[in-house]
Amino acid sequence: KNAFRYGWITSNYTFTTYLLEMVLGSELAMPIIVLNMGGEMIYILHQRLQAQQVPEEKSRKVLEDVVRTMYTPLFLEELFKPQEVYSAASTKQIFEKLAHSSIMRLNKTSMDKLYDLMTMGVKYQLISCKSPPQYLQTTLNHLDSIVDMVKSESVTSLVHIAITKAIQTYSHLTMGNWMLLEQVIFSFYQGKKIKVSLFLQQSLQTVTGVLILNNKGSLPYGTEKPGTIRYYEENRLIRSDVFNHDVSDLCYECHEVLDGHSRLGMNMYSKHSGWNTDSEAKLEPSSSSREAARLLSTAKDHHLSSSTAPGKSNHLSPIAAEKGSSSNSNLPYRPTTQSTAKAELTL
Repeated sequence: KNAFRYGWITSNYTFTTYLLEMVLGSELAMPIIVLNMGGEMIYILHQRLQAQQVPEEKSRKVLEDVVRTMYTPLFLEELFKPQEVYSAASTKQIFEKLAHSSIMRLNKTSMDKLYDLMTMGVKYQLISCKSPPQYLQTTLNHLDSIVDMVKSESVTSLVHIAITKAIQTYSHLTMGNWMLLEQVIFSFYQGKKIKVSLFLQQSLQTVTGVLILNNKGSLPYGTEKPGTIRYYEENRLIRSDVFNHDVSDLCYECHEVLDGHSRLGMNMYSKHSGWNTDSEAKLEPSSSSREAARLLSTAKDHHLSSSTAPGKSNHLSPIAAEKGSSSNSNLPYRPTTQSTAKAELTL
């Protein structure tokens, strides 16, 4: 009642949105981690199934079974609950169950290598994001790519549910909560320095496993190209100096809260994806990206207009303390299948 009385919630600002803002960003890291790593797992499995010339029908069934399990409503419901981030061991257990939810079987060595590739792929993409809200775009790129890869309507409908949940959850975060989310994600991937041949070949990683980032491409939303120094006196601009810098020619200003042209999250194992940020061809934003950008922009305007609202409650409310369970009791189940054949996959 107080929320409506003091005008914190308007006709365009739902109570669900209000509750989402009261959740700490640090408690929303698991969907970003799992959805992006799940996308990388599908990319890798698809590439290896093709490389080993597994029959198309069997390959399709493997991918559909894994995707169907990954996006079951029960699993998504648990995943999107505010909770502390899982340990690396618990997160790996999730993907072991997912990988073996189909007719495919992986030995321990192959599973370890699969998980290492997923980890480094997502780490590179997330630390390459120019600002924390870009995590949402990277996640949507993974999900949209899976929809294009797996054609079965019964499976893609589940992925669309995940897309909707991701947009609803992350499009209303304040910048402070985005920063908390970024801190947790960076902590999760801290110290992971597994060498990846693809990265080494493209000079994106050193021989010691350290990832190499570039300063090209889009700037964070709301920032200008480097090259101007402004001098102020008593909050008044007195003069500006302009200097030339090589970086200015390598980047461009972004006029949208979400950079829908970003290729981070695209299939890096596909020769035609142009996933590397050096690609000059711009990616056309998907419908999900446009919707997320619209909601992010609306939320940003709301935060600016309501930041001085009288009696506004602090977002760090008691509700945020009710953390979701981090137990593994609701890990994805293995779907039943009529086929008893097993496909061995070596990574």
